Amino acid sequence: MRNLKQRDCRFELIRVIACVFVLGVHTLWILTPDTGIKGVYIKIVDTLFILCNPIFFMLSGKFALRQGEFTDDSQYFRFYLKKFAYLILPMLVYMLFISAYNLKMETGSFSGLLYHFTIDFIAGHQASHLWFMYVLVGNVLMSPFTSRIFSSISRCGAIIFISILLLTNCLIAYSPYFFSTSFAAWVNPFVGWSLYFYMGACVDKIFTDKKSVNILKIVGVISFLIIILKKYEFSYLNHIHDYMPSFTLFSLMVYVLLTRMQFEFNEKSSLVIRFLGAQSFGIYLIHFPIVFALRDVFVIPTWCPEILFQYVYMIIVFIISLILSWLIGTFLLKPIQNDIEKLIAKIK
Repeated sequence: MRNLKQRDCRFELIRVIACVFVLGVHTLWILTPDTGIKGVYIKIVDTLFILCNPIFFMLSGKFALRQGEFTDDSQYFRFYLKKFAYLILPMLVYMLFISAYNLKMETGSFSGLLYHFTIDFIAGHQASHLWFMYVLVGNVLMSPFTSRIFSSISRCGAIIFISILLLTNCLIAYSPYFFSTSFAAWVNPFVGWSLYFYMGACVDKIFTDKKSVNILKIVGVISFLIIILKKYEFSYLNHIHDYMPSFTLFSLMVYVLLTRMQFEFNEKSSLVIRFLGAQSFGIYLIHFPIVFALRDVFVIPTWCPEILFQYVYMIIVFIISLILSWLIGTFLLKPIQNDIEKLIAKIK
């Protein structure tokens, strides 16, 4: 309970919203294509739901890159033990469960699970919703060093830093359209999806006044309209929901507005939001197989609109994922994490 009370409700609510968006992305298959009003709705919510990825990356970057310079070597040991306990260990446990589930579905047995899990861990899970972890983990593990950049960076420096990455992503996104080859050969450690991680550390440096936020609102709305227009008029849609600057700027606007919203929380609502926020990582890790495991269980009734059925489906998946996340966290992960915390306390 002490750890829950330490969590900032504002950002925990944003985590929960992003978590719901993840479920929205992975249940869009429920909606059959349409050219009418429903088609417009699908295009809009497709863009809104996929905001879960940049939001999660920016939140991760905000908190991972705020630590500044470590003043003694013991801090490195404490940092990496904590990351093993609360990032690597849960990831490995859930990856093992998902590999076991996939193997059982494919072969009918768990024979060769260790080998299957090893292959999945190395690269296999990158083809699933867990691709996110392959980008996140490396950036988080390097944060004791990269955070030094952002502890002293000026507003101008932050703008230049993000602008260079934004331009690089733009070139990667559009070069195949104009030249039939990719600019991706010219990379640096901060581009691609990593841009959003480091953007999370720069947001508070850049948007310091009402004027800058208002400019971002205008740019963000225009970017959103550009995205929707592209879906109707532009045949080239590669990277429309990741590297294209229209999506990046729209994502940035939504994230900044969410972080600046004033929420009123009473004691009970705070506890609920903090609890759900604490479970959001587990929900994200486990929800994907549940989404598809339920496809044969819940069939859309003929009388039920697809849009309504999607949200009911999302609620069911959320509840099941929440229960599993809590059970795994409480009875499997927590005892190990408590032992690691005791070890951390002894490090001097």
